[in-house]
Amino acid sequence: MTFVNEKISEADSEKAKWEQYPDYQNRWKRPPTFWTIDRDKNTYFWHIKGPIPEYQNQTFGLNLDGRFIYVEAIETVKDVPGVDKRFADFH
Repeated sequence: MTFVNEKISEADSEKAKWEQYPDYQNRWKRPPTFWTIDRDKNTYFWHIKGPIPEYQNQTFGLNLDGRFIYVEAIETVKDVPGVDKRFADFH
């Protein structure tokens, strides 16, 4: 099977045991409602927190068959001075 984006069912949310993750109490406003999941590999990826003005990184969680991996990413700049506009959308 491949990864699919889907709404997290109540049953799946209970199985995920969100409280086990370190940021559950500190950063999350509520458990996630959508994820990207590969059910055959028991692996899912979800958005934990978006950027704020003083901290631009997006925060994601990856559960790789029971192992938690914390992922931080920053959106790339889409318009770079001196770059040909034909290539501005590639990142």
